[in-house]
Amino acid sequence: MDDVTQPESEVVEILWEISYQDVPLARRFIALPWLTDSITQTEAGLMSDLRYIARDDIALTARLVTLPWLADGVNDVERITIGRLGWVADTDVELAKAVSGKSWLENGLSNDAARVVESLYYIHDEDTVLARSVAAMPFLDSLEPTDAAALKAMSWLAYTEIFALREVLEHPTLEDGITDEWSPVVALMDSVNEAAPAFLRPLLDPERVDVEQRAVTLPHTGAVDLAIIRTEAGAPRSMDLLEHSVGSV
Repeated sequence: MDDVTQPESEVVEILWEISYQDVPLARRFIALPWLTDSITQTEAGLMSDLRYIARDDIALTARLVTLPWLADGVNDVERITIGRLGWVADTDVELAKAVSGKSWLENGLSNDAARVVESLYYIHDEDTVLARSVAAMPFLDSLEPTDAAALKAMSWLAYTEIFALREVLEHPTLEDGITDEWSPVVALMDSVNEAAPAFLRPLLDPERVDVEQRAVTLPHTGAVDLAIIRTEAGAPRSMDLLEHSVGSV
């Protein structure tokens, strides 16, 4: 028998604590296939994050343990995502539960998912009600790169000037929530507020703004969403030129 490593020792301690709280949950942990192999520090770290989430809410932890991408081991993105969700759960279990129910957290986990969870945490840190409202908006039913960018912009607005974020979200165009159509525009809001705050409201006016989008696949970075936001007529070939430019980088 090999010597017990430090990560393995940590996991044994975590399993003991979880079994003390909820035996069926501990059994779900033990059923994870990678627990029978050599345990990495990343895997032990994720187990530690889940332990802290269990202290906040057993049902939420039980939900997270069933995520399909946890079955085949844990990479850094997955560990970071669970860690960020633990931050949220530590202050707002209901928001963490809402996020855990998103389809994009269950299928095809990406860097964008970790960024979204982190951004929601920062928004929540400034305004609990606002964070819950944002989490329920249509643009987060699925997850595109522009959605993650929009949330990052909102989290920065929440940190630097919460009133500006509230102004953006109270605009009539967004009264039913941010949609995929408007998430590229919202992604600009932090930069616009810093450079020219007077343009915050005009950029959300559908009579004055046109958004052209295109999904492309680049050889090095994979799927990318391109967007051109116009306040007046532009050259018809602009999107072709933009695609050529980003593809040449």
